Amino acid sequence: MRAAFDGDTWSGRSIRAIVEDLTAARAAARPVAGAHSAWELLLHIKTWLIAGRRRLDGEAYSPSNEQNFPTVTDQSEAAWRQAWTDTEREYRGLADAIEGLPDARLDDIVPGRTYSVYHLGHGLIQHSLYHAGQIALLAKAG
Repeated sequence: MRAAFDGDTWSGRSIRAIVEDLTAARAAARPVAGAHSAWELLLHIKTWLIAGRRRLDGEAYSPSNEQNFPTVTDQSEAAWRQAWTDTEREYRGLADAIEGLPDARLDDIVPGRTYSVYHLGHGLIQHSLYHAGQIALLAKAG
């Protein structure tokens, strides 16, 4: 999780490195018709970090459609930086929680799901990197 956000990944640049290169205008742009903006994708990543943490904490949580892909209403530089700060806070909290898990919990089934806590952790990393790749492509297209 920490490598995906801050370190070296097999997939290329970390999410931080990708996001740091974007201005608010580029993050809000839609260079691909019908696709989400980079900003929307970052908020989507944050949503699933929150969902993962809540599930890890024992809640059978699923975000609403509006929570899943929140609408960007303020497209200022400050709002873009805040979106990253909020996402970073969520990923750090989740990474800390995962590190604090006893190994015995890894095989526990996530509430309301059929998969394990171990699978949840890997899925959250894969999900974040998948969308980071989309953000990187949108940045190049814009």
